[in-house]
Amino acid sequence: MNFSYFLGANSARGFFSLYDGFCRSEGDYLSVIKGGPGTGKSGFMRRIGREAERKGFDVEYVICSGDLESLDGVYIPAIQRGWMDGTSPHISDPCSFGVDGDYVNLGSFCKTPLTGDKRVAAKSLFEEYRTHYTNAYKLLAEASEHEANNAQYSERVIYELVNALCDIAVSKPTEPTVHYSGRFLRCICGEGVITLNDELSKLCREVYIINYPGFDSAVLAGLTHEISRAGLPAIVCPSPVEPEKPDAVLLPQFGVGFAGSIFKTDGGHIIDIPFEIASHTDKSKDKQLALAISELQKAKAVHDELEDIFKAETDFPALTEFTEKYIDEIFRDLN
Repeated sequence: MNFSYFLGANSARGFFSLYDGFCRSEGDYLSVIKGGPGTGKSGFMRRIGREAERKGFDVEYVICSGDLESLDGVYIPAIQRGWMDGTSPHISDPCSFGVDGDYVNLGSFCKTPLTGDKRVAAKSLFEEYRTHYTNAYKLLAEASEHEANNAQYSERVIYELVNALCDIAVSKPTEPTVHYSGRFLRCICGEGVITLNDELSKLCREVYIINYPGFDSAVLAGLTHEISRAGLPAIVCPSPVEPEKPDAVLLPQFGVGFAGSIFKTDGGHIIDIPFEIASHTDKSKDKQLALAISELQKAKAVHDELEDIFKAETDFPALTEFTEKYIDEIFRDLN
């Protein structure tokens, strides 16, 4: 089964990364891809993923949190091989070159340095792109400040509810293990707030939804703590805006997951909070979030212009030939 998720988030703290946990387990081998905008990094990884699927392998796809049509990573669990975009804002390197990873330089197919008007235009666009992200992160920070938890609840009720959920978790039959413990199932981007609802159901046969906005993160935080204390392997899915707060905690080995009220899944079990809570929606937060999304949308448009400049300088026929040989070598070694 194939999965998709995010490992980066546009958050109140700026860009928040979970990439340090990607393809870093014992026996994994990570190829870090370098190259500028529009030089084929996403297409290269997508080709690898499609070929792996064609050969019957399960594949995990890391979606770019700034462009939903692009990939920032691909991982094939059965062969413990991964590839990721190692450029800003998630710059990465192998821990031990040649032992647990290497580089793929797709920038070599792009004619650089840029000259003339293209050089001037690219410099200006890079600056504009960064400015839009700076503005977006400032607005997300302001939205986070307005995120007051107005719920009034007792710690005893949380304790009882968390224990009940833990009982549900450990009563399920064991499933195959997961290879690492963190991923985002939501992102804030130019297209709005994107939620990967379907991925919950792929990872867990049964999903329990904590049905109360503002209260659900407190329950999930308590649940995460108890699961960790019990030594149970779990995937913790942070909030993209406030990564210190969990959106969901999943136990694929037991076929069960718990998520906040923002997620919608077919057949999910709804857990209503069993008492009255006083809460209200903060309109200021919604306004700041909308402005942040607008800035991210502008950043995406600027990045598209940058990609057009570099695409015109990239030798795509040579890149295609290289990609075909590279993919052939990956899977030839498995025969």
